[in-house]
Amino acid sequence: MMNLKTAVVNLQVSTVALPFAHGLDLYETMVFDERDMEVEPFTRRYQTYDAAEAGHEDTVNQIESTMRDARL
Repeated sequence: MMNLKTAVVNLQVSTVALPFAHGLDLYETMVFDERDMEVEPFTRRYQTYDAAEAGHEDTVNQIESTMRDARL
């Protein structure tokens, strides 16, 4: 069962196996703000384990890149 969690500054990227399918989607990545501040909702769903794993990594990389660019 998939349960990936990665902290990026104050954000938590979470990718899990869904308890029931949403159409053909079996996995989901969501981003949460650990400070409980309002953030724009982010959800991405996948049909395969490999796609979910790659999507989790891509989401983490996008957040890190955005934060790096914001500091410039």
